[in-house]
Amino acid sequence: MAYIGFVEEKGALYCEVCYEKFFAPECSKCQRKILGEVINALKQTWHVSCFVCVACHNPIRNNVFHLEDGDPYCETDYYALFGTMCHGCEFPIEAGDRFLEALGHTWHDTCFVCSV
Repeated sequence: MAYIGFVEEKGALYCEVCYEKFFAPECSKCQRKILGEVINALKQTWHVSCFVCVACHNPIRNNVFHLEDGDPYCETDYYALFGTMCHGCEFPIEAGDRFLEALGHTWHDTCFVCSV
């Protein structure tokens, strides 16, 4: 096994072929066995290259992502497509932020201030 590779699982050693056959998780997207790095998201397992933003198709890896209609979006694309930006600071208004609508725009409450 030193030449073909091995995996330790539950205190026992397995060659890569047996590990893949009996223990390796299946990718939720491509249904192939996952050997190497695994992404656990949305109560499923994925290859790193299979868990991607539906807008830009870049792997999300361990970065922040948001769901819209059950589809994962990277943070940048989510706010560009679905987010509300503050007119004052041009940062997104996120869930739980205090905000107001005035002068035809949306503002964080701390960004809507006197000009003087």
